[in-house]
This record gives sequence, structure tokens and C-alpha cells, in this order.
Amino acid sequence: MKRILSLVLVVVMIAAMFVGCGKKTESWKVTCPWAPSGVASMVSQKAAAKSPEYSESINLVAEAIKGDAATVNTWIANTKGGDPELVFVGEGLLSITEILDPAKMQFGYEDFVFVENLYSSVFVLSADATLNIKSIADLEAYVKAGNPVSVAVNGATGSEAFLAAALFGSMGAGDQLKLTPYQSAAEAAKKVGGKIIGVDVDQKAIIDGGYYQNYTCSFFSEHIGKPMDIKLENQNWCGAGKMLSIDAAGNFYPCTRFASYSLRSKKPIIIGNVRDGINKNLLRPFLTLDRLTQSPRECIDCEVASGCAWCQGENYDAAKTHTVFERATAICKMHKARVRANNYYWNKLYRKLELEGKREEFEQNKKQSNDIIC
Repeated sequence: MKRILSLVLVVVMIAAMFVGCGKKTESWKVTCPWAPSGVASMVSQKAAAKSPEYSESINLVAEAIKGDAATVNTWIANTKGGDPELVFVGEGLLSITEILDPAKMQFGYEDFVFVENLYSSVFVLSADATLNIKSIADLEAYVKAGNPVSVAVNGATGSEAFLAAALFGSMGAGDQLKLTPYQSAAEAAKKVGGKIIGVDVDQKAIIDGGYYQNYTCSFFSEHIGKPMDIKLENQNWCGAGKMLSIDAAGNFYPCTRFASYSLRSKKPIIIGNVRDGINKNLLRPFLTLDRLTQSPRECIDCEVASGCAWCQGENYDAAKTHTVFERATAICKMHKARVRANNYYWNKLYRKLELEGKREEFEQNKKQSNDIIC
């Protein structure tokens, strides 16, 4: 199989190292198989625009094509090793398409050499505040009452669509779900007509569009980024051990993250099977977990601890020993960055409201976000 480079900004810098001065400038086309107005397209265009800063001989030319896995199939078939052609690929294209529509994929990980992760996305599920949906439990009760749900997603076969389908499918509400593709946050809000909305986070769009008046967004919550009380806020974040996962062989796991296909180096943790049932003794460690029993001192004493999540499976996978009582801290920097973004959002919003003389009115009437953060 030919090995093809996926697009990352580092490619440009590496190219600059191998291209001699004084050579004729050549253009490398970058194919982005997603909506032209999407995040991936914008990142691709930005990388192309910055390419002259890293190379005097190579210019990247971004080309966004509204497509999917079939677009990459065509790209691979038409591209030869050594061609000045790059393609932007992501986890949705390689893993989600394989699950939703495997016949469409004619390539795999082995067809690419991955150089660097260029960006990561945060997906947020938010709702019209008038629906009073402040937690997953509220959402489940909403759909169990028979209410239809419209979720705006950035592409019908993308990550958002896959995650939404998995979530509502697990609630037994897959037939109530309507996926509505959108091109922008404003279009997303308009299309779903006050129902559940799944959109990429965009501070400017939320503030300038006035969406903060009728919607709440868990990514921007006034409750995150604060110290946590050791005694009153000691609950476990993750629900592993309380949600059953079953593989094709009939084995039970505390959650899917403990199955072999989800682990990098650890052995899977099997807690039973369809023939013998669940071994409750193997579940005991998960039922005793709380924030204190697994967190290092730096997490317990952290001044911005509220809202910082963890995955029990990742804790187990990253631990130096065979334990679920060692909290992974890889998310630390990302959480602190989120807190800074959150603070920036609220400062920007309140400054706007104060300049307009509307802050007091907003404080009295603002929609309440979920204050259950851990």
C-alpha cells in the first residue's frame, strides 16, 4: 500500500528543510473533504496561507470539497507516491465511517503516515433553555416522554452525527432523532427550531448573535474553573461500573473503554458474561471510586478544579500499575485552557452588556446553565 502524508502544518516546515534556496516555487494542492465553511476547511486554508512563512519554494493551495470517505477514495486512487498532493483526514473519516458505512471506505490507517495532530474539536450538546434540560437525566426523561429531537450536526456522517446517534440510540430514542446538517452556528440554531442543538463552540457567534439570551452552552459555564470542596464535592465523575458494555463474544465490561479494542497496552477487565452473569466482586473497586481515592494532591488542591473530567478507562490505561485508582492528568492543560476560554467568554459578554446598560437585566433573566459540574 502506498504511504501518503496527511496534511499538517508541520509538513510545510519539514518541506522547507529539504527544499534548497533559489529553486522555482511550486504549489502543493491540499484537499479537505469537508464542508467549505467548516472548521477543518478553515484550518486547512489557514495552514495554506501561512506556508510561505515556512518555505520559499512551496506554497500550499487549499481546496475544500464537500465530501466524505468517497472523496478520499478518489484522492488515493488518483494520487501517486511523490505527487505534490496532500489530504486532510481525521478520526471521523477513519473510524466513524468504518462503523456507519464500511462499504464506502477503500482505505485504512496503513495508507497514511501521520505527522502531527493539527487541531482538536470540542463537541457540545446544548438545548433551548426553555426546555429546562440541564443534565443527561433530564434529556432522557424528555425523549422518553415521546418528544421528537432535532440535532444540528456538521455533516450527516461526521463525528457529531455519530455521537448524537449513539447517545439517543442508547436511550432507545433513535427513531425520534432527526439529524439536521448545518453550515454555521446561526444556521444550526435556526434549523432546529428550539430543540436540542449540537454545534461547534464559537464565542463570537454566541455573543454577537444574541444566542446567550435563549440558550445555554455547557462549554461556557459560570460554574467551572473554581476550587472544589473536599467533603461536599467528592463524587466520581465517570460512570464506569454502572453502565454495562457487551462484546460480540458475550463478555461484560464496566464500560466499552475496558474492552481490548479500546485499550492501548493493558489487559481488558471482564466482569462477567451472558452465560454466568455479572461478577459483583469485580465491580466493587468501581463502586468505591470517588474524587479523593484516585486524584493526586495537585488535582485535589487545584484552584480551577470544578468541571475537570476524567475517564475511568483512560485512568486504567495510563496507570503504571494494574489499577483504576490512579487518575490520569493528561487533560490538565486542556482543562486550564478551557477555563481561560470560559473566563474570556464571560468577561467579553459582561463587558458588552455593561456598555449597553443591560447587565442587570441579563442577570435577572438569564437562562441557568447546569451547575452540576462533577
